[in-house]
Amino acid sequence: MTSLTVLDFSGKNIRFERRGDRAWVSLTDMAKATGKQVGHWNALDSTIEYVAKFESIIGIPIITSSPGGSPETTGTWAIEEVAIKFAMWCNVEFEIWVTQQIRTLMAEGAVSIAPAAQPEPAKLGSSVAATVSMLSPLKMLLSSVPESLVDGFLLNQVQVYHPEIKDTIKPPTGYLQPPTPSPKCC
Repeated sequence: MTSLTVLDFSGKNIRFERRGDRAWVSLTDMAKATGKQVGHWNALDSTIEYVAKFESIIGIPIITSSPGGSPETTGTWAIEEVAIKFAMWCNVEFEIWVTQQIRTLMAEGAVSIAPAAQPEPAKLGSSVAATVSMLSPLKMLLSSVPESLVDGFLLNQVQVYHPEIKDTIKPPTGYLQPPTPSPKCC
C-alpha cells in the first residue's frame, strides 16, 4: 500500500510516499527545491559506491525513476536513507527538514495530498527532547571538535528551534578555557 504526502519547503512541493515500512522521497523535488541536479549527485563516485553497497545489503533497488505517467509518481525517488544523504548534499537546513518530515511520516502514517498554503515554521522536533534526539547524531560528525563546543552548539540549535525555552536555560560557562601562559624563562 502506498500513500502520497506533499509538503512545502520554502514554497516548493516535496513529495513523500510511504510504501510498506519505508518512506520514499522524490529526489527530483528535492533537487528543484534546492537548486541542485539529481544527475550531478548520482555521478559522484561516493554516491555510486553507497548505492551499490546499500542495494547489495538490503537486496532491493533503493532509487527508482519514473519518467512519465502519473504526475504523482513522475521523477526520481529514493528510500529515506538515500533521501537524507541526498538532502545532506543539498544543504544542512534542508537535511534537517527532510529528516524531520520522514520521522513524522513514519510515526503518524500518511496524509492526503495537501500542500500547505502557509506552513508554520518547521521545528526539528515536536518537543525539546525530540529536537535533542535529532541533533545527537551531529556529535558523531563533530568528533574532532571539543565536546564542550559541540554541546554549546547543540544547546544553541535547540534554542533556535524552541525559543520558548530560551529564558529557562542557564547560559553555558567555562566552555572555552583561556590558554595557559607559558612559564617565563630567565
